[in-house]
Amino acid sequence: MIIVDHPNVIGIRDTETVEEFGARLKNVRRIVVVGNGGIATEIVGEVSNVEIIWAVKHESISAAFVDAGAAQFFLPYLNKENTEVGPKKGLTYTHHVSDQSTAKGSEFGSALGPDWIETCEITAALEKRQVHIEYKCAVKEVLSKEQCLTLGLNEEKLPPDFIERGTWPVYIRLSNDNVVGCDFVVSATGVVPKVRTFVIAKNPVILIGCFNGQGLRPDHEALVRIACGEEYIKILFRDGYVQGAVLIDETGLEEVVENLIMNHMDISRVKDDLLNPTIDLEDYFD
Repeated sequence: MIIVDHPNVIGIRDTETVEEFGARLKNVRRIVVVGNGGIATEIVGEVSNVEIIWAVKHESISAAFVDAGAAQFFLPYLNKENTEVGPKKGLTYTHHVSDQSTAKGSEFGSALGPDWIETCEITAALEKRQVHIEYKCAVKEVLSKEQCLTLGLNEEKLPPDFIERGTWPVYIRLSNDNVVGCDFVVSATGVVPKVRTFVIAKNPVILIGCFNGQGLRPDHEALVRIACGEEYIKILFRDGYVQGAVLIDETGLEEVVENLIMNHMDISRVKDDLLNPTIDLEDYFD
């Protein structure tokens, strides 16, 4: 949590705070989302009719799940309204409470389930949504308009389609010294994902094994296939054996990759054809 008991900061951590978020969202025009994990990613991907300033501490979005290349795949989707209909896969969360993130009254509501976003009102007051990302930063201060004036701070110049407003209910000063105003701040930095199948910006994502190269030697290799707007496939291997993968959208490769890892199959002779779109891998390794 970035600050305790501030009236314009909501920490998403349980069903009670989700209800508060939904109730307040319907009347606002701009929110700041702080965090780069599962909760923050789902909020930015699902909320509609609002301006979103997304403050992340990494060089790319959703860095806990995907590398910078995969994150780049999602960027064109962020300014599109969520029009998806039907069931979606979700994340499961567990509480992670720090000394600085105590809830009001030290009481939590029920834990968030995998489909928490489905239970929340996620439409705000504008006619469309827009997203602006602030990379490699954290919240330095939460301020009022009067405090900004006293400190001589000016609001950051946002993209031209964003609202220009003289006074916002709350302002945040980021560690890069940019200042942005909003109706309220969403702190989504205190929950930890436990599963590796979820949705980012309406795209199904499957992470398998050492998907980000974690635990592998620096000399591991990667095969990547990208079809912009359609799919992103990255397979990591070392010494001829598949170690992990990032699969975005309906690639149909999850079972093949899992089997290659579990069966410890040497792909050295076929690795150059592994991501050839004309080859059906399910038949190839059957």
